Amino acid sequence: MNSKFVVANSTPLIVLQKIGQLELLKLAYSRIYIPEAVNKEIIVNGAIKYEVDDFMSANSWIIVKKIINAEAKRFFITNLHEGEVETIILAIENDADVCILDVVL
Repeated sequence: MNSKFVVANSTPLIVLQKIGQLELLKLAYSRIYIPEAVNKEIIVNGAIKYEVDDFMSANSWIIVKKIINAEAKRFFITNLHEGEVETIILAIENDADVCILDVVL
């Protein structure tokens, strides 16, 4: 297993889950970190059709991590969603080795 610090946005996780290939990330990396906004997009907004406990317990290698500098979000005056912004901030704050994003401009 790879011990790199990896941060992911919601869409890559959602797409991999929908095609039954979410485990590919687990094979490549020992754990994936997601910011709170991504957790909300996946779970609270129902993007992945699982109950919170079911999804998180089945995928305990996906860890929700709070960004430290929430004020940094105001510097992202772009077309990015909150989850994408928090993913980038979390990756920067933790000197991530990999940041998995999907951005359509």
